[in-house]
Amino acid sequence: MVREKQYQVQEGSFCYREEDSAVEITGYAGSAARLQIPDRIGGFPVRRVGRKAFWNSRQLERVSVPETVEWIGDWAFASCRALEEIKLPGKNIRFGYKVFQNSMRLKRLFLGQRNPYLARLAATAAVQLEASYLLDLDTIGSREWFYALDARILETLQEPEEAVVKNLVYCAEEDMSAKEEACLRQSVCRKTEIALQRLLCPDGLPETVQKQLAEYLCRETKAAWEAVKQSREDKLLYCAKMIEIGAVNRQNIGDMLDDLDETQVELRAFLLKQRPAMTASSAIWRTLEL
Repeated sequence: MVREKQYQVQEGSFCYREEDSAVEITGYAGSAARLQIPDRIGGFPVRRVGRKAFWNSRQLERVSVPETVEWIGDWAFASCRALEEIKLPGKNIRFGYKVFQNSMRLKRLFLGQRNPYLARLAATAAVQLEASYLLDLDTIGSREWFYALDARILETLQEPEEAVVKNLVYCAEEDMSAKEEACLRQSVCRKTEIALQRLLCPDGLPETVQKQLAEYLCRETKAAWEAVKQSREDKLLYCAKMIEIGAVNRQNIGDMLDDLDETQVELRAFLLKQRPAMTASSAIWRTLEL
């Protein structure tokens, strides 16, 4: 059995093990928000980020993975609630099962490239779509890659309710109904955020798919509005896109404003700024109708 060792750094310590002249990171203990995984420990290259190595590391916001890494194991960066950005090596590496599961704030996943739009879409693929097969450095940004991405997005939006709730842990009947309802609401909210993210990164987006995404958001406006409110850094961009496609309009903008509490000052100010243009537009149409 290979014995685990500790490697101390300024930001904390890594647990690791050596095998076949290579190192596997097996854990991390520390309070760093930004972390660079070392490329060598004890004279050996770091080749693997092991199973659950950074699982539930709540303080991590940005992580850089060295070029030496060839494998990232199951749930390695899962449930990292503050994680926003990961920089991966500029080569294809292998991924385990649900590597980024429940790291819902991950917005940028750089696959060796520096294109921010592709980094955002790669993060969407990894977290929201659970499609690690799209993390392919050889194809990312190609026409075929965008086609596969959009196919996966539409497949996710069309996912039936029974597929959403199939993994729920069963409990008392009266509790199960409420649990299923909450699960379905959360699922629709996640799907609307996927649609918003794709519309914000329109590279390679066919007009037909763009129309389908806009129609979905207009149909699920209530859930999409929840996604807008819950977003940290993109709420104004999401809101602007909702206005652009007509999901937020003169008929419902008042309800949106009433739904905001004192913590949503910036979003309220943005909506109030947009409201006169909507009112003026509706007044012009009423004049033309007369």
